[in-house]
Amino acid sequence: MTVLVLYARDQLACPQKLLTHDEDILAALAEQGIGLQRVAPVAPVEQGDWLAVGQQMLREQLPDSDYSAGELRSYEGLPAYAEATSQSIEPACQYARPLGWLLLRGAGTLFLQRGTQILAVCCEAGSLLELPADTPLSFVPRVGQGCLLLCLASTPDDLRGQPLTADPFVGLEPLDL
Repeated sequence: MTVLVLYARDQLACPQKLLTHDEDILAALAEQGIGLQRVAPVAPVEQGDWLAVGQQMLREQLPDSDYSAGELRSYEGLPAYAEATSQSIEPACQYARPLGWLLLRGAGTLFLQRGTQILAVCCEAGSLLELPADTPLSFVPRVGQGCLLLCLASTPDDLRGQPLTADPFVGLEPLDL
């Protein structure tokens, strides 16, 4: 189940909205220029085959996509007894070109900044987020779970993010969803 939590940039300890209905989530994301699609989750494969299988699945399910480069990213979640805090959010980075983020295995939260809002998109395997260029972002796996993510772009150079000197997610207290 996908959940969207909206924060004001100056109120990171208290969410403005919590959306749980797909129609509301899709509309709120679309207002920010962000796409969300559900694709069939990829069946478990040998570790070395995840990238090829994920890219093949995208060619079949999204034949018009411009994603010709991909990078597999593995995240280890905090232990199940731990509590997610702003310190568990990876440092933010920004990409010069639009990106796709496909969650292949597990679940987690993608934190995004759009204008004066911070969006926390809690997603699971089969979620494909299409992100506009120059969107500060950070990803955190769900507590107690690791996850595998396929980062997609038009070219390999587009997969190189720039770390931000002023991290917009510092002080954010994520909800335990």
